[in-house]
Amino acid sequence: CAIPTCSSGEEKPEDCKLILQFKIGDVYYWVNGEQKGPMLAAPILRWDRTFLIIRHAVEEVGGEIFWDGTKKTVTIITKEGKKIEFQIDSNMYKVNGISKHIDPYNLNVVPFIQNGRTLLPLRVTGDELNAKEINWYADKNIAELIFPCPEKPKGGINANITYHSYDAKSGWVAFHIQNTGSLNI
Repeated sequence: CAIPTCSSGEEKPEDCKLILQFKIGDVYYWVNGEQKGPMLAAPILRWDRTFLIIRHAVEEVGGEIFWDGTKKTVTIITKEGKKIEFQIDSNMYKVNGISKHIDPYNLNVVPFIQNGRTLLPLRVTGDELNAKEINWYADKNIAELIFPCPEKPKGGINANITYHSYDAKSGWVAFHIQNTGSLNI
C-alpha cells in the first residue's frame, strides 16, 4: 500500500492525498511522484477511454483483485468490503450485486483481453475505489487518480515484555516478548 503525501508536517485530512498517475504507453506508473512498476502491459486508449491492468491501482489503495478464467470475470474487493465485478466484453458491471453501466455515454466501453492481459476502464474503476478526483491530462497522456489519506491504524497489540539478559562485551540486550493475545482497537 502506498504512503500518502501531505503538504506539511501538521497533517490535515484535506492536505493528505494518495496520487496515482498512469501514462498511456508507459509500463511504469507513479505513486505520489515515485516511479513504480513495470506493469505487465502499458495503459492504452480505446473508445476515447483509458484502459489498464487495474491491479496496480487496486492494490495501492489496499484492495484485492481476483480473476475467474471460467467466467472471464474480474472481482475487486475494496478495503471497505465493497465487491466490484467486471465481465470481459460486457458493458455492465456489478457493485455488491447491483448492475450498472460501465459508461452510460458510450455503451461500446467494455473490459477486454489484449495479448493475454485483462484491461479495465480506469474511470469507472477509480470511481468505485472512491477516488475523490479523476483527472486526464491530454497534453501528457496521463490519467490521475487522487484518493484521500488512508486511515491510520488504531490501537495495538498488548504484550508482556520482560528484561532477559545483557551482554556487556557486545552491548546487546535481550528481551523476552510474550503476546498476551489481546488486541485493542
